[in-house]
Amino acid sequence: MRSLFLRLFSNNYWRRLFHRETWRSGRVALRRAHKDRRARKELRQFVLLLLPLFFFVAYLGFLGAGGAGVSVVVIAAVLMGLLLSYLTRTPEKKNNPQPLPSGPELRREFAELALLHAVLTERAGHEVFLQTKELPEGIEVTARHRHLQTLREHGLYNRLGDTERDLLLLPDGHWTIEQINTVWLSLEPLRLLRWVLRVDDFLPTVGDTMTADYRIAGETVKEPETVFRNDKLIGVDDLNMAISVAEQCFYRFWAEGVHRGLYAAETVEKAQEAKEYVRQLAGKESSDLLVGTKIVSLCSDSEVQLATNLALRRTQVLQWVSQRMSGEFGSSERMEGFYLR
Repeated sequence: MRSLFLRLFSNNYWRRLFHRETWRSGRVALRRAHKDRRARKELRQFVLLLLPLFFFVAYLGFLGAGGAGVSVVVIAAVLMGLLLSYLTRTPEKKNNPQPLPSGPELRREFAELALLHAVLTERAGHEVFLQTKELPEGIEVTARHRHLQTLREHGLYNRLGDTERDLLLLPDGHWTIEQINTVWLSLEPLRLLRWVLRVDDFLPTVGDTMTADYRIAGETVKEPETVFRNDKLIGVDDLNMAISVAEQCFYRFWAEGVHRGLYAAETVEKAQEAKEYVRQLAGKESSDLLVGTKIVSLCSDSEVQLATNLALRRTQVLQWVSQRMSGEFGSSERMEGFYLR
């Protein structure tokens, strides 16, 4: 019985149960289950994931129910153990190529870039707060000083590009709305670099990153060693898959933009292909990509444009990572963020 409970409540189970993406996906699935068969499948998986936890609580209640009650619990435990073993299994990878070489210099380069983007985006979050909230008297804002100190401690300050240094040297509360809107998009490179560095084992879809969630920036700035301590990078198969998915997402969003007249295709033929692709997916709740809780064809023009921008950035950053890992070009001594120029 003890070994069964060790299986039921393994680290893998708890990690998945309390991962914020698990609960976010559960909420989205619940809202869309009435019209999307994909959501109904995800909702079933979410409920099955919760069952072992409910079983454990029930077991505690049955302890005083006598032999019959315990027998029922034991049988249920076996079934729950088999179910959980299936739900938390690690997919077998066949014919998986060896990961690309990732020496300490390359890992440190990615980690330094991650820390830079974390500092920039957390500063953007502070600027939003300072410009939209009224601080009590006597409160001293120290974000600028703290961020510069973090960069100095990790040997990055003297290597900053001019744009990055100028932004970070501005007094707290003095960024323009344009600067904030430009820098918050650096959350995407940060998110990707944390995934490449194996800090995060889950990469959310583009449609799930439409709002500024500064928590990953704050976590990275608070504990910079999280991006420096791992000794392996993401595998080549996972990286190539992420690039392929990003390219497909970009085409879907871009095609929607072409259909609405937001973008222009290079040729008439490509425009016709894009519009036909959009017509095939229009209104199909169980087939189209999701942006938040809506399918692409129901999004506003501004949402389509933002999703297209994010998907393009994801594609380009991941392609850059792949090229650096394969040694197609060398590193730069200057610390410059993506898309700040």
